[in-house]
Amino acid sequence: MLTISAVRTVSYYTNLATEDYYLGAGEPPGQWYGLGSRNLGLYGNTVEKADIEALINGGAPSGAPLVQNTYSDKRRLGWDCTFSAPKSVSILWARADDNLRSKIQTAQSQAAKRGIDALERYAAFTRRGKAGETLERTAGLVAATFNHCTSREQDPQLHTHAVICNVAPRADDSWGSLESRKIYQWQKAAGAIYRAELAAQIKELGFQVERDEDSFHLSGVDKELCEHFSKRSKTIREELKKQGVESSASKAGDLIKLDTRKDKGLVDHHALLEGWQNEMDQQGFSKEHLNQIRSHEQICLNELNEDGSLLSITDKKATFKPQDLFYQIAIDSVGSDMNATSVESITKRLLKDPEVVELPTEYAFDPKYTTESVLVCERMMVKSAKTLASRTTKQIPNIQIASAIASAENQLGFTFDDEQLEATYSMLSAGDFSIIQGSAGAGKTTAMLAANHAYQIKGYRVLGASIAKRAADNLQQETGIESVTIASLTSKIVDGANPLSNLDVLVVDEAGQLPSTDLQKLTHCAEQANCKIVLTGEDKQLDAINRGGALKYLSKPEIIGTTRIETIKRQRTEWARQVVADLRDGHMEKAFNTLNDKGCLHFGEDQETAKKMLVEDWHNFQKTHPNKKSLVVAQKWSDVQELSKHIRDIHISEGRVGQENIELDCSVAGKTFKTEFSKGDRIKFCRNDYRDLKVSNGTLGTISGIRKTEGLETELTVKADDGRLLSFLASDYADENGTYLCHAYALTVYSSQGVTVDGNTFVYGDAGMDRVNSYVSLSRHKDFSNLYVTQDEVDFLTRVYEQENIIESNLTSRHLGTVVPRQKSSALAIEEQLSC
Repeated sequence: MLTISAVRTVSYYTNLATEDYYLGAGEPPGQWYGLGSRNLGLYGNTVEKADIEALINGGAPSGAPLVQNTYSDKRRLGWDCTFSAPKSVSILWARADDNLRSKIQTAQSQAAKRGIDALERYAAFTRRGKAGETLERTAGLVAATFNHCTSREQDPQLHTHAVICNVAPRADDSWGSLESRKIYQWQKAAGAIYRAELAAQIKELGFQVERDEDSFHLSGVDKELCEHFSKRSKTIREELKKQGVESSASKAGDLIKLDTRKDKGLVDHHALLEGWQNEMDQQGFSKEHLNQIRSHEQICLNELNEDGSLLSITDKKATFKPQDLFYQIAIDSVGSDMNATSVESITKRLLKDPEVVELPTEYAFDPKYTTESVLVCERMMVKSAKTLASRTTKQIPNIQIASAIASAENQLGFTFDDEQLEATYSMLSAGDFSIIQGSAGAGKTTAMLAANHAYQIKGYRVLGASIAKRAADNLQQETGIESVTIASLTSKIVDGANPLSNLDVLVVDEAGQLPSTDLQKLTHCAEQANCKIVLTGEDKQLDAINRGGALKYLSKPEIIGTTRIETIKRQRTEWARQVVADLRDGHMEKAFNTLNDKGCLHFGEDQETAKKMLVEDWHNFQKTHPNKKSLVVAQKWSDVQELSKHIRDIHISEGRVGQENIELDCSVAGKTFKTEFSKGDRIKFCRNDYRDLKVSNGTLGTISGIRKTEGLETELTVKADDGRLLSFLASDYADENGTYLCHAYALTVYSSQGVTVDGNTFVYGDAGMDRVNSYVSLSRHKDFSNLYVTQDEVDFLTRVYEQENIIESNLTSRHLGTVVPRQKSSALAIEEQLSC
């Protein structure tokens, strides 16, 4: 792992330079590294207190200023880049004899240097000119490296601090400050290169390594032993959870590491080693076991598939940067015979491969790439969409459109406004590919109801589809159009069938969530089947998880174009509609101020308090409004699970859910966990099964029976929301990790898009709630939407984003509006190709 923290005080690092290692306390002295240190005559020298103090403050060892703001209290001092070995390597080091331990330490030091080399070659930039308008490469970095072997909880933990001073030589022998944004952009790649080198060197010492997500683990070292010696990691994980931060590899994560960092005090290495080894003996990791897992025969457990690495990136996004490919190649190389040099060589060669296409870029030193395969797929999608749009086989005459609108108005009990009329006429009189975009709750579904009336008059066969099952169900309920998930259609295409061959019109709702790859398949099938496609959605809402940006690109006037419905109607009060509009337009502070004024913004001191408030308010609403609907939403899956558990407990206590509490291992979206199920539980099917159960990922139901069979299997009977009664063994709807089921008392924000709730919604907000997620989650309701956040988290994020102390005042909605992160929008590769 590579973590990067801004240096905020000089004293910590000057103390590192003076610790008395040779008396048995402290850690070994640091060494200067980097091409910039060569310019100063420091390369390879021991880090002395006076030298590092001068350089961190922007001065030369002589005290002479190197940059304009030398010794200013406003300058950025530098960055602590910490390369931490996987815990299994640290345990191996602690268990080893002196000779092997020395070799492992050397491997750690060399691997960290390869990581620094990567930052130096690809992420070391400085600015010059007025307001720093010109970006240029540096001639090297000045880094003070400190190799340490203990965590702050006194566990074995090999890690190297590389303190990169905020001074760097330029090609003309002048000096400048570093552009830190580039260093953070290369953080994941440099960390992966470091791990690739460390894995290769550990392998040369006779140990087998296996991939462990984006890191690696030593074969033969028990993971429970690793957890036993990971007290520091536990502390960080607990604080991450408390602050609602998803990953430690972030600016927020870096600040958490600083906040939780304790003084190591004096470190007696001999005593620590003896204590660690005694603990390892007790847990079965003895010298003999170490020798058993060591082999001098080199075995290659993994052959790098270069095309597979490239596909791993472009499966998720249409364009990528060099650091993305460096990262992917590095993590895919684990277990092969590749070191950091090999990773770099292969990555550079792939970037010049004919399959890889360099795209125009707006900024210097910010290259971007795609592949010919991605471009071909996107061009095919656009070509098919344009071909369909040029056809008019499903055009409805104006007189029949008017009749359909009148029929829909009569059914709904209100008249269409001008935007809805325009959208309906445009959709029904246009060619065989049309797009309607509209704000959340503006009435896109209302227009689709009229469209369905018109198509029924013509006798057309119409099918609706959406990424999320809940959104597909909502479309069917509100328009009468039979609707399925996109996955059910694409699975037939993969099997060689054309699912549109017997259709006249396909309506795709929440089309912003549709990957360009899926849309290419559907447009091709529609072109072959003479079927019209209607896309409805909004490119300001949630994008596709993989390969997004299709709706936004096709909606451009010069491509296909779109009709927009902007006037929000879903909410019953004007102020609530205005809140949704403000969220849509990015006026976060104004939206939160209004929610606060209306009593819909709730602050808890911590996560537990905020969640308790949410559940209590939901429960009170359910009791006082028994005929109203409600929805509980959270951004993270872990929060959804926790809220679901609290709500389920209430249902159990009030007798709506039984107390069988049969525990199952569950497997959902790569996550494994244990969950108890009882009669009356609301559940969600989390995996498509179109052959046997005929359910989609997102199908909802209620358990009407659950029991253990004589063979100790769990048998469930579920009444699906579509009325079917499904009976099955849990093991028949499962993989080796568990059953594809979870509770359905709360939804993720992503799953909630497309849902309308005739009542109140209760939203748990966290650090991941950017504008788009806030807009989607706080626009599902007709009555009131309540947002619950933690005071500690917003104060913490204020520190992260403003890089200063916590604001000295009571928390207000203004602060919340300030720290909501900006969303990242996707773009097609062909759009990037033509953008500059």
